[in-house]
Formats: sequence, structure tokens, C-alpha cells
Amino acid sequence: MKVVVSPERGPVELLNSTDGATIIYTDASLIRDGTAGIGIFFGKDHPLNVTEKLPGVHKSVGWAEIIAATVALQKLHGWSKYDGGPVILRTDHLLIVEAMQKEEITAYNQQNFFVELQTLKKIAQDFPKGVQFEHVYAHNGDEGNEEADALATKATSKHNLPSPRRARSKPPSRRMSRRTRSAYVKRSAPPEVHGTEKLKTRKSDPKVNDPPKTNNAPKHSRRRRTKRSKRSRR
Repeated sequence: MKVVVSPERGPVELLNSTDGATIIYTDASLIRDGTAGIGIFFGKDHPLNVTEKLPGVHKSVGWAEIIAATVALQKLHGWSKYDGGPVILRTDHLLIVEAMQKEEITAYNQQNFFVELQTLKKIAQDFPKGVQFEHVYAHNGDEGNEEADALATKATSKHNLPSPRRARSKPPSRRMSRRTRSAYVKRSAPPEVHGTEKLKTRKSDPKVNDPPKTNNAPKHSRRRRTKRSKRSRR
């Protein structure tokens, strides 16, 4: 599928050949944690090739595909070596090509990403000979599409991302720290002393040399007193 976005000064027909045209391949990548990246391929070792991770967390790869096409046209338009020739942008995201067919992109005829698509079409209209958008199938042997896909995948690869911060727990309150400290002091065992033969005994344990304690008080003394007291009363 091919669509030409003509400049404001007049319509432009589809190109019969790619001679003298700047061909751009764009692609995007999105992984499970919401990290998105874009890949832009102008040619082998081209200075405008891009592999870039997009800031923030995203849910749709379609938005990243539109951003990739927008960034590609912006870079080419501001490049000092661009000679003003025809431009062909190839993408495997069919939504972009279908949206560029519409005379005017609004919220009524384009529910998803209509603001981003409006920006993309406006940039395409700034080129002297417009931009021809072409849809290509992903992973179908197109070398340019494979290169753009590799650049987008590299942008979201774990090796290219900074190492995640380690989670830090909330510091305990003063009351909790005191309780924790006191519990640790009570439960901690005393250090063992090596080289001594004496064993530490508890205060409650009886000493070895002391005789056992005996109760010399007469038995039933309390009962006898109570009986005597009753007799005296009589």
C-alpha cells in the first residue's frame, strides 16, 4: 500500500522508481515492563540512523511507531546534506499509511493517536516533493525493515538499559527501633570464654558446698494454736 502526502503548494503523484529518493525504514519495540524504543534506518553506517529508548512507560506500540516516523522526518528535514529530493518512508504499521490517506485527520475519523498523526502529516507536507508512505510486511525478508527492527530491539534490550535501583524499605520508627534493640539484647547469648574450667551457674541453682535447706518449723503448729485459742475462749 502506497500513499503520497503532497506539499501544501500542490499534489504530487506516486513515484515510478526510487531513483534519487531518500528511503527511510522505521520500526518500534515494546516490552512487557512498558519500555518502548524506536529504530530508524537510512542505510548502512548512515549518520541519521537512530536507536533510541523512549522515556516513560507505554502501553501501545502503535504510538511508538508514529513517533519513529515523526523523528525520522524531523531528522531528515533538518539535515544539512538533504538536497530536497523525494522521500519514501516505509513502515510495517499499517495504521500510519491508512491515516495519511485522509484529507484531514480529526478525532472523529481517527480515534487513536490523532494528535500524533496530525503532527506527522504536517511535517510531511513541509518537504518540497512531499513524502510517500509505503507499508511493508514485518519479517518478510526486507533488509531495511529487518535493520530498523534490530535498531528498535536494541533500544529496549536489557543490556542497553541502566541497572534498576534496588528497593529500599521504609526506616523503622523510634519506638520500633527501641523494641527491636531491647529484644536483641535480651535474646543474645553471652560470649563464650575459652580456656577456663569454671562453669557459670545460674542464681537460682543451689551451690554444691551448701547443705540443703530444711524447714525446722513444727508441723500443724497453726492448727494447735487455733485449738488452744478456742479452749481458752470457752
